[in-house]
Amino acid sequence: MKFFIRGDEVDFLARVRKAGLTYGTLATVAVRHPATWSEMKPIFGGFITPVIPEGDFKRFSYFRNRAYLARKYRNLRWFGADVIGFPYWFLTQRDFKGLRAWFAAYSAGLRGTGFGPPPSS
Repeated sequence: MKFFIRGDEVDFLARVRKAGLTYGTLATVAVRHPATWSEMKPIFGGFITPVIPEGDFKRFSYFRNRAYLARKYRNLRWFGADVIGFPYWFLTQRDFKGLRAWFAAYSAGLRGTGFGPPPSS
């Protein structure tokens, strides 16, 4: 499967670990990453912080990729946080359209589908 936008680094690191390769951090490299603080939505006193990307396409990609990776690597911590955090956030915001979109993307990721062209609105 090919990812982009969100989730690549998680999958790459898991593959490197599984292959038993040596990896590390090069402290002399400068990394430029756009700020995403506005996408982080702390709930339960910051115990869970769902990331709600701006834009429908980025949201779909993020939710789908996160579910796919949680299933692929059997990450129960992610899965538990996701199935509690995202619905809670959307319900408290009364964003039922967002909840439906999250469910569609997340369930597609769990099934390993939805990796084609962007969904049409």
